[in-house]
Amino acid sequence: MRDGNLTVIDSIFTNNQAAPLGPDTGGGAIYVLGSKNGVLVVGSTFSNNAASNAGAIGCLFAELDVYNSLFTNNKAIGNGANNDDATTCSVINNGQNEVGSGGNGGALYSDGNSVNITLCGDALLNNNAGQGAFGGGLFFTSNNMGGTLSIADTTMTGNTGGHWTVVSSGSVTNVGTAVGTNAKSITVTNSTLQGYP
Repeated sequence: MRDGNLTVIDSIFTNNQAAPLGPDTGGGAIYVLGSKNGVLVVGSTFSNNAASNAGAIGCLFAELDVYNSLFTNNKAIGNGANNDDATTCSVINNGQNEVGSGGNGGALYSDGNSVNITLCGDALLNNNAGQGAFGGGLFFTSNNMGGTLSIADTTMTGNTGGHWTVVSSGSVTNVGTAVGTNAKSITVTNSTLQGYP
């Protein structure tokens, strides 16, 4: 979906697959590129979906709000992440020396400026990032460090992949081993996140 607003309620997405390789491509079940009001998912199940990035849901420049939903056994099947490294890649693509072919965000993926993610009442279980990539449960990078991450009443366990937490403000500086994120700030409330705190 491009430049629209998406609402998903009480739906099931199983065994879907998108492009298997490439940076900034993916979304085994859903992929949104650009959105004024973002993506709202409520009471839905995503299982056994796969894509280069974002095994289940991928957002590029789109806010993501997920409530009371289950993500299980989704996979980002690309590899090597989506790095910009001129020392290992001399070819310019879109102004970047792109290294890697995806693999970020086993369940959820979001990339862009000043977009926020809210997870509330969710379970992200046994999802996998690709080889050499990040965020088995959630990959979220706010390129301008302007986006916020809010996690409440959520469980993330059994997810695999690389992880990191970089924030510019606030007291939460580590959200565990299921998440790779750059964010303005992070709030975690009443949640079980593997490797957290």
